[in-house]
Amino acid sequence: MRFFIALMIVFVSLELATAQFFGAISIDRPGFGSAFTTVKKNHFQIESGIYFERDTKFPDKPNLERKKLQFANTLFRYGLTKSFEVRLGSQFTYQQDKTLNSKSNIATVEGVSIGAKLRAFENKGIIPNASIMLNVGLPVGSRQLVSNYVEPGLTVLASHPLSEAARFEYNLAVNYRGGDYLEYFYTFSLNVDFSPRTTAFIEVATVDPDNAPANVVFDGGISLLLKRNLAFDIYGGKGLNKEAPDWFVSVGGGIRLPR
Repeated sequence: MRFFIALMIVFVSLELATAQFFGAISIDRPGFGSAFTTVKKNHFQIESGIYFERDTKFPDKPNLERKKLQFANTLFRYGLTKSFEVRLGSQFTYQQDKTLNSKSNIATVEGVSIGAKLRAFENKGIIPNASIMLNVGLPVGSRQLVSNYVEPGLTVLASHPLSEAARFEYNLAVNYRGGDYLEYFYTFSLNVDFSPRTTAFIEVATVDPDNAPANVVFDGGISLLLKRNLAFDIYGGKGLNKEAPDWFVSVGGGIRLPR
């Protein structure tokens, strides 16, 4: 409780000095969905964070407790034009499985990917702001967590303005997993700007593979613009079914260079 009170004091203090930030940074976090925006031409953007989750819902292993920590969860983005960017992502994962009689650990690089995002549509009437993103996962890391195959995926990212301060956003994605099945990914979120600096959101995200039950989570969080080119965020949530983790939390942010 003291932590959240202190965090709110920081937010309020910064709001007192709020000024309009035109051309401010937009990052593909917090939450599981990505924004439709692209990085400014000839600008370089780094987004990173720490993610932790806990899961105890394993029907075939009722005594298993799994904890996963992902750090250096980093995305590098570079704007080649005003509407097209290239991307490189990776993270380091530490996973611990614990039962009544044993404990095992995995530490590995994971989530290494390359990709690109293209701004496709501008909002006009019923047409949303929208982009198309291509992402290719690479077989880098421990085979206990990482596939042996190159895994391409395609995502549509859209944002519908509801008012000057509110937006309904969603991602619709399909990924080719394991060399033999498709995995569908959906996020739906409501985003509200409480000021030029502060945005809050709530989100439902689903991972739905062809060969297994879907994984559904609910999360929410807040992002804060510290400077025109610097952002901080925090979010957390819980699983909505037995395939999803019990709960998770993440803290991170992003910086754009030059400003």
